[in-house]
Amino acid sequence: MEAAGGVKKRAHARREQVLDAATACFRRHGFHAASMAEISREAGMSVGHIYHYFSGKEAIIAAIVEREQQEILEVDDGIRSQPDLGRALVEHAPRGLQRALDGASGPLLLEVLAEAARNPAIASMVREADAEVRRRIGSTLLAATAGSGELADLQGRLEVLGALFGGLAIRAVRNPGLDRESTARAMQRVIGALLEP
Repeated sequence: MEAAGGVKKRAHARREQVLDAATACFRRHGFHAASMAEISREAGMSVGHIYHYFSGKEAIIAAIVEREQQEILEVDDGIRSQPDLGRALVEHAPRGLQRALDGASGPLLLEVLAEAARNPAIASMVREADAEVRRRIGSTLLAATAGSGELADLQGRLEVLGALFGGLAIRAVRNPGLDRESTARAMQRVIGALLEP
């Protein structure tokens, strides 16, 4: 008989398999045009098996939003582990740019946001995840500038930071050949400015 830990690991791996398949399908065809049958083919499992893990496409989107949130929070944890938080924030900019332009996150973000504009349940999920990310990143910004006194306009700074990284998905669609090196340097200057008291 399989141990409980093994069952849990296998279930997690199967959920991730479904999320990866759904991500690919949503990127290719959009949320509404991607059917559960197509997701099941992409995942290599039956539709019934997918329903064992997710109640439908909306639940899959919720899990994708949660996974994206976790990835951002893991990046924040890595930055928080550095001795110089301000420097770590600035130095992370090129990796954040690469992730936004090369990964699945950019096009998928646009698809999720388009669905959130139409679907109040998805909008609520997106807003809750965003609030948690802003809370955590805000704490990191405050910690990074602890020696310089109060950080004015923290919420405005967080919005600019969010627009900087979130906007890269839009820029990648409009200008896929953007100059990454100069963009990364400009991002580093902006992040540096956001850390000034």
